Amino acid sequence: PEELASATQAKKSMAMTYSSLGLYDDAISTLEEAVEKLSQPNVEGKTFHLLKADLWSSMSRVHQQSGDIAAAKNFSKLALQNYKDSALGYGENHPITLRNTSNLAVILLREAEGLPKDKSKPIIDAAKFEMEGALQKFIALNDMWTYRLDVASLKTNLGFVAVWQGKPKKARKLLRQIQEIEVPETHPLVGRIGILEQRVEKLEKSKSK
Repeated sequence: PEELASATQAKKSMAMTYSSLGLYDDAISTLEEAVEKLSQPNVEGKTFHLLKADLWSSMSRVHQQSGDIAAAKNFSKLALQNYKDSALGYGENHPITLRNTSNLAVILLREAEGLPKDKSKPIIDAAKFEMEGALQKFIALNDMWTYRLDVASLKTNLGFVAVWQGKPKKARKLLRQIQEIEVPETHPLVGRIGILEQRVEKLEKSKSK
């Protein structure tokens, strides 16, 4: 079993390298091979259940990077299902489960971006509900320093939702809260926070006219 676990991790690393080079088909087939090995009848137990969730989560990331949002959403849901399992997974309130809940919400927001407002509204509402729940659970872990980037990421995405809803005060309030969190300068979140700031300013100007 230990050999299978380390071989799975090696396959995952190889797949993510392929993905970073834009070789998405190679990345996906490498991850599929690893999932197949974990799906054999004699492979069972918590370790492999979580490894499979990790592979599905990676599969979702690759599909996101390649622009296949529908496939990204499906694999994200599969991963989340495994993580939430209280017997073999981490359960509902574990940081990894919460991170994956947040990831799925981000995919939903991306899916909603390309849709007309009447179709995107229920998707955005669902994503907002999931993100607000995850945010409260991260705060309830009572370790703001460890989970500060998770909190900053969720608040950033909720800020985008507030802009979409045309609520400048709520968006500005979230932005102020985000700016109080110490995010490393090299973190990808910095760019997203910058975009949010521009969108909030644009919304404030349009509302003040």
